Amino acid sequence: QYFMGLQGIATEDKDNARAQLITPLRSVFNAAKNVFGIGSSQYRQLGSANLTKLTDDNLVRNTRNTVVIATKYLGDLSSEGVTEAKLTEITALNKSFDESVDELLTAKRNRDIATKDRIDKGNALYNEIVKICNTGKDIWYEKSEAKYNDYILYNTSSGERETEEKSEA
Repeated sequence: QYFMGLQGIATEDKDNARAQLITPLRSVFNAAKNVFGIGSSQYRQLGSANLTKLTDDNLVRNTRNTVVIATKYLGDLSSEGVTEAKLTEITALNKSFDESVDELLTAKRNRDIATKDRIDKGNALYNEIVKICNTGKDIWYEKSEAKYNDYILYNTSSGERETEEKSEA
């Protein structure tokens, strides 16, 4: 639960960083649409304007490209409010978003590692129980069938002997 919580927090942070990035980035595309037109080569050079459909990695790369091309056409786009400061802000937001994606991936890896560790510890504990039960069965094999049966592990989810009804189903 702890690691799921950390992963959830990292996901929220990434989603917030993505939303903060998309807003000013969309205004650059709107400015280019107003200046160059949606079918122009200058507009298409900016990359994909369908920002919400891009994967996280593609959004990072698309944003880098958009900033480079918008800088190239800054003289034309400045009439629509695109400034060097705005492009610097977009670059900083993109860096923050990229880092939040990395943090989310780290949180997922940490959760996977913790899950594997928990499974390994459970398996080690089970192996110790099997070892103890085998020793107990060996001690009571010819002395007491009742005590011998106390050391039998059943391969069922309840840990009890499988009934005939369950085995026939």
